[in-house]
Amino acid sequence: LNLSVAKNRLVEGALLPQMDRVVAGTPFKASDIYYQPTHGMEDARVAMAQYMTRVLARDMYVFSPDNLILGAGCNAVLENLFFCISEGGSEGVMLPTPYYAAFEFD
Repeated sequence: LNLSVAKNRLVEGALLPQMDRVVAGTPFKASDIYYQPTHGMEDARVAMAQYMTRVLARDMYVFSPDNLILGAGCNAVLENLFFCISEGGSEGVMLPTPYYAAFEFD
């Protein structure tokens, strides 16, 4: 597990005004450019639950945002999944081929 990534608060003052200029009408908060909760941002989970209720379940079932986990990419989601379903001391995970090439480096 790589813990060497850190937050860089030095760019906040320069980055936020540019982001606001590019995406007019959607002001960014400082917290938007830093690490987010592992299970996903609350607003995103609520929006996804509403979308899934409307499109997938056609309003016959209501998805709860509390039961959804959103991640920033396949690797992050799979890593969290494997941590949840594996037992301590497991030596590895077998993946059938073909598979996403970046798995070899995780």
